[in-house]
Amino acid sequence: MTLIDHSMGGFLFQVKSSVDCLTFVLDTISLPKHIDVILEGLPQDYQPIIYVIESKFKPLPIEEVEALLEHKSRLQKHQ
Repeated sequence: MTLIDHSMGGFLFQVKSSVDCLTFVLDTISLPKHIDVILEGLPQDYQPIIYVIESKFKPLPIEEVEALLEHKSRLQKHQ
């Protein structure tokens, strides 16, 4: 699953749906793993925001990660 196949909202929804399904089967998915799945599906032009997210000592809440990516996606549409 990659962003190329979806809008940012659709991509984040698909990741969340997958994490929810895995959580049902495996009991829990760690926040860092959830963030990794999102970041691995992003194209190269998201590298600066990926660096910001990965540089945090403590993982950002998933809502903040999603908000950053949605913001970046909106900015790209206006360029």
